[in-house]
Amino acid sequence: MNHPVKEERQNMKRIQILLFAVVAWALVVVPGKAPAFPLLLRSLSGKLITTDHYGLVPATTTTNYTVKTFNTKSVMLLITNTVKSIAPSVVLPQKVTLAVEPYTRDVFLTNSDGFYFSLSASNLADFAFFQIATRFNDSSVGTVETDVVNAALDIRLIHDPDFKYYQFDMVGSGNLTVVINRKGVATMTLTLKGDAGAGVDQDSDPGICRSEYVLKGSDMPQADGLPYSVYWWNHLSP
Repeated sequence: MNHPVKEERQNMKRIQILLFAVVAWALVVVPGKAPAFPLLLRSLSGKLITTDHYGLVPATTTTNYTVKTFNTKSVMLLITNTVKSIAPSVVLPQKVTLAVEPYTRDVFLTNSDGFYFSLSASNLADFAFFQIATRFNDSSVGTVETDVVNAALDIRLIHDPDFKYYQFDMVGSGNLTVVINRKGVATMTLTLKGDAGAGVDQDSDPGICRSEYVLKGSDMPQADGLPYSVYWWNHLSP
């Protein structure tokens, strides 16, 4: 009889494999125009702290965790390799960056020419604010919003050609600043830090992901004149 813990672990691996198999064989991706309000990834750093394998007993369990650092360059390399693997018909520009659309929660790749490839639609990434405590007021420069937030940016990748699985579940708290000038143009900056998310390094069992990142962008807000926090509360809050 199979041990339930071992069987559950095997099922998790099967789900991971099936997830990417479905994406690779069934997903039809047509790059399009980038969403109206992209928050571009300006910086990213952190650590994956993982146990390679948990067994049923100590003798079959890895006895020492491993620590691997990551940054914007290493994560973007994994992202682009994954996209090339699951969607070989998509021609990625030489320079792409990760971006988040805060009004739709879409995570995608883009560049200065407006290239668009959705990581969210490909089951490779998710983004969400969990809670926002807001403060906003009108000032001489326009409307200024300074919020304290809990949020998560979860990125799930496979590395070609060895098809090792990685996860960067970047969950934490931080600050969201939105400044809307007198012309109606908004500049939004999200700074987040945390270690509450899961991390997987090269098919390891799930461990810890410690991360810091900054997203920033400017455009016309899509909130019908509302502060972002008020829009989020009424349309996006869990």
